[in-house]
Amino acid sequence: MVTARYREMRPLFENVFADNALGTSWIGQLQERYGASFRRNFEVWDITQRYTPYHMDTGMSYEEHVQFLTDWFTDRLAYLDTVYME
Repeated sequence: MVTARYREMRPLFENVFADNALGTSWIGQLQERYGASFRRNFEVWDITQRYTPYHMDTGMSYEEHVQFLTDWFTDRLAYLDTVYME
């Protein structure tokens, strides 16, 4: 039952970080709509030197943070595929 639901929902999960048959990724949509604002906020509130509990490199640029998030989602979906797709 869980496997069937995962297979059904997988395209939606993938669409969070990647364009697919459902359209532009959610991250891409947010970037298009609010990207300039996000970048300004990132520059004003210098978060690059603050501790993060996620063990990220805090010296990353805004674009590197977005790539980190995309990579994390990609890796997580790959892991879930090994659990529910095999």
